[in-house]
Amino acid sequence: MRKLWLEFISLEPEERVVEQWAKQFRNNDYSVDTLLRTVFKSAQFRSSQNRGGLIKSPVELYVGLMRPALDGMTHAQVTDRVSKLRAYTRLPKLFEYAGQNLFDPPSVEGWPGGLEWIDSRTLLSREHTARNLVMGLSTSGRTDANPYLPDSGQGKSDRVAPMAYLNAIDPIAGIPQSYTQQRRLLELIRDPAVHVK
Repeated sequence: MRKLWLEFISLEPEERVVEQWAKQFRNNDYSVDTLLRTVFKSAQFRSSQNRGGLIKSPVELYVGLMRPALDGMTHAQVTDRVSKLRAYTRLPKLFEYAGQNLFDPPSVEGWPGGLEWIDSRTLLSREHTARNLVMGLSTSGRTDANPYLPDSGQGKSDRVAPMAYLNAIDPIAGIPQSYTQQRRLLELIRDPAVHVK
């Protein structure tokens, strides 16, 4: 139960709640469905106090950043679009540089996660790769609007929407309103808030 808390809620489990989950799990014949419903419907899961308290794994970070630009495309369109990125042939290596060698965890328990995702080497790798992915996907041959800068319906891109797409919490650094939309996007990706969930 503690692992579920550490994966979905925060880095500091409330032992009382974890014990309640364990008891309910036992009382429901070890039903994983029931357990997950309990976790995801809990006040702790939905609490704004726990928002932004977990570090995204490289997979969560990179796939999450790619999703808005690829949403609604067919498999062939996604493959074509991503293949134009320099990162396409290097993506497994980029995960490895960030500390998550896909399909090769360090032990049977998987990756340690949490604060272990961030150190001086992996933080630079994460920032650099995130920026390259988003900037590449937002400009690589698309003739329609930038997917990270949704149109507000008045011919201008909404200033708030990119934050909702990319960050679980408000940016740590204030991003000036006077920036161009592309520059604001770049600053959002560089902000530490993009690394938390």
